Amino acid sequence: MQDTLEQAVSDLLRSVPETWADYDPIGLSQTREQALIQLVAAGMVERRADFRLRMFGHPTAVEATLTMTGEGGCVEAMELVAAGIWDRWHNEWQERVTGPAKEAPAFHCERAGTEQWRLTAEGIHARSSMEEGEPTALDFVLKRGFFDGKPRIMPDGQISQRLPVLGKGNLEKMKFVKADAAATNGPIDVNVVNMNDGCKAIAGIISAQFAQLAKPIAPDMPKDTAGWITVTKAAKEAKCDRGTITHACDSGDIEHVGTGEDRRINPRSLQKWADNLRRKRELKAVNEPAKPAQPQPLSGECMNCSEIVSLRDGKGQCPKCRSTNIKPIMPRRK
Repeated sequence: MQDTLEQAVSDLLRSVPETWADYDPIGLSQTREQALIQLVAAGMVERRADFRLRMFGHPTAVEATLTMTGEGGCVEAMELVAAGIWDRWHNEWQERVTGPAKEAPAFHCERAGTEQWRLTAEGIHARSSMEEGEPTALDFVLKRGFFDGKPRIMPDGQISQRLPVLGKGNLEKMKFVKADAAATNGPIDVNVVNMNDGCKAIAGIISAQFAQLAKPIAPDMPKDTAGWITVTKAAKEAKCDRGTITHACDSGDIEHVGTGEDRRINPRSLQKWADNLRRKRELKAVNEPAKPAQPQPLSGECMNCSEIVSLRDGKGQCPKCRSTNIKPIMPRRK
């Protein structure tokens, strides 16, 4: 009996560990692969992937490790890759996209090593609520019911709507290698049809980002914006996500020019905004009364075999079945 998408999401939410662990994407059924994509897009699972990227006709390839979660995580991580390879590859890319092969794919991507996954803090909370019988997490992941994306007026007059989870992406490491050494599975130029959907997506993203980097500065931008930075770099410097920076720009809190991928941000304005935000948080922390310490669970029940397990820092492993899926037993308040 084939898994439904809902069942596959539920099973993965229960089985993906809280710490990084290897998994085999080849071993996932089509339904479970789609369920994993949905969980990552919802910000409940984070993936770490090694891949090898090559531009056809170029003597070097690049190997990189990315982490990503949310709908925008992969794009954000690939922006960092594109920035790192642009100087080495842009001349050959320009020749290719203006030459006889301009209609053909410029890039090839393939897996290079293991892939890992783990639950995010939101995923851990979603699993806990699901185990208590709450269907909210599944509805959110599958974008159904209250979370179908349609705006709704709440009883207090506020408008509620499920917006895309932008998430985050990061480039952990990157290195250049000889293209011939990278092509370990035969001639890479004839292997395009064998790329999986994830690798095809990465190749498509890098193509779009190269096209964006090749664009001249928009004519309506002031000429004195030298040194202004992209949204991705601004988010990295301010230690927040791209969505927060974009919202601050749209609200007029950060000086910027352009929109979308052409947006450039004044670093001085960014610093002023970040300092103000930090001061507000510090003031809020001072003014808010300290919350009473929550009792820490000392034991829990294994959700696999019902064995009672001792916990340390809220975590443990069942000595009987080795499962780490332990439901804490909260101590009663006196």
